[in-house]
Amino acid sequence: MRLLGVVIAVLIAVSCSAPSAAPLRVVRYSGMVPVAALDRSVNDVVATQRLYDALISLPVAHDRWCAYATGAGYELVFSDTFRRTLVATVEIGGCFEVLLHGTDRRTTNDAFWTVFAKTLGLDPGNTDLLFPQPLSFSRGTGSHAPALRDRFAPRRL
Repeated sequence: MRLLGVVIAVLIAVSCSAPSAAPLRVVRYSGMVPVAALDRSVNDVVATQRLYDALISLPVAHDRWCAYATGAGYELVFSDTFRRTLVATVEIGGCFEVLLHGTDRRTTNDAFWTVFAKTLGLDPGNTDLLFPQPLSFSRGTGSHAPALRDRFAPRRL
């Protein structure tokens, strides 16, 4: 009877504990124009720590002119077992900056993007995967049906 009470107490304690989160979750988001979606959880603690170290060691960003950006980027959420420890926003256009804690701006570099790609299991040399082009918009109706003029064109015998 005593053993049953201990087992029940352990089961209650386990069921009430907070769920364990992956050490890293990366979500690609769209800006003014849509880009291909990406949502990955990384469970490799060593790779996550390597990316975290690369992220916080980036140089501080200074004001400068940058090319046009669409507002697309990545949200990186680093977590320990029970809580978020850092949320970073990474631009994939314009100045390619990182925003840590909402106010700390950093400048990315090739070494960061290599670690980032490897952590997600992507090829660091494939920039089309890392920095996707906006998805194309259809200028027509979206229909693949032939135009009416083709429908009523004279038939050739």
